[in-house]
Amino acid sequence: MAKKKKKLEFSPVVLVLLVIFLLGAIYLLIQKNEVVDSKYQAIFLENNQIYFGLITSKSRNWIVLENVYYLQQREAGENSPSTEAGQDLQLVKLGNEIHGPEDSMTINKSKILFIEDLKSDSEVVTAIEDYRKI
Repeated sequence: MAKKKKKLEFSPVVLVLLVIFLLGAIYLLIQKNEVVDSKYQAIFLENNQIYFGLITSKSRNWIVLENVYYLQQREAGENSPSTEAGQDLQLVKLGNEIHGPEDSMTINKSKILFIEDLKSDSEVVTAIEDYRKI
């Protein structure tokens, strides 16, 4: 006498819980921080501010920028690395401001217009490397 094979059946509650679990796992994988390579980048924000640095991680909504620099109008008589000879802009290291920020920024991706990779021989990267030697 042959045995009858039992059909594997799930209750609707078990199916709903399984679907919720799978969707949660997929969401966590999407939200997981992604580590990126160590190339200097320019981050152009919607408020017309530009930050330069290394993107060390990113998620769906945020990026983390470290070793941060930005451009500032040079005051008369100041000596510091410039992005281009003859311009009155200077490259400033984040962290020396009156409010004492750390050298890291978490930036909301919705505020970013675009991101550019900087060449290793660009004037900004050269100025950053010169600053780091001081």
